[in-house]
Amino acid sequence: MSDANDIPSDKSDALKKYKEVQFKNLQSFEELDPSFKDDLMTQIEEALPAHQSALMQRLLQNKQPLPYPPPLSFSQPWYDLIDESLPIPILLGGYRPNEEIDGVLFDEGIIINQTLWKISNSSDAAKKLMKILNQHMNQDSNEIYGLLLFDDWGILHKIENEDLISIYEEQPFFIVENQFWGNFQVQCLKVSFDEIKKIKDKESSLFFLSQQEFTINIVNQQYYVWSIQKLIS
Repeated sequence: MSDANDIPSDKSDALKKYKEVQFKNLQSFEELDPSFKDDLMTQIEEALPAHQSALMQRLLQNKQPLPYPPPLSFSQPWYDLIDESLPIPILLGGYRPNEEIDGVLFDEGIIINQTLWKISNSSDAAKKLMKILNQHMNQDSNEIYGLLLFDDWGILHKIENEDLISIYEEQPFFIVENQFWGNFQVQCLKVSFDEIKKIKDKESSLFFLSQQEFTINIVNQQYYVWSIQKLIS
């Protein structure tokens, strides 16, 4: 995928840069016939107007295009995960063994904000959690965790399963991998009720807060938040 050296200074420049990046991205598909590339470029512009594009919004903020596509979050480019250094609260989904990403088969995966990630390492507590999730793969997550509340900011689970309680008290973590951006740590962090309120009000200094949903778990009257953070190599 393409990068750029010039930072757009206004909307016109941003639109020009947007089209340049999209065209260079298409050129990376060497097997495509040139005429087909033109047709595909037209389809992209018609299907996704530039002013609605996450890339276009990034350019309008005078930010550089990334050298590689960012990970996805709820099917949208997740630029914050690459740009920000603080952990980001997430919606943790199910465990997926023996899955495939971009044609590569791997042993273990986990769903984060509705996107499959490869697990490259995990703590002992996380391994215990994966074992439980694997045993309940065909169950709704609410049947495993116990749904307490669904709100516009996320899902709140009151965990009463004794096995899960002991796991959460150990604050499990995974190391997950993206083919372009390397390793990220996914961790279950214990936070105070005051911090939960700050997270909901987007006033937390411990987390970077986006507009996406996330999960809060209550374990023995303690609050736990799953988050993801880029690991610096």
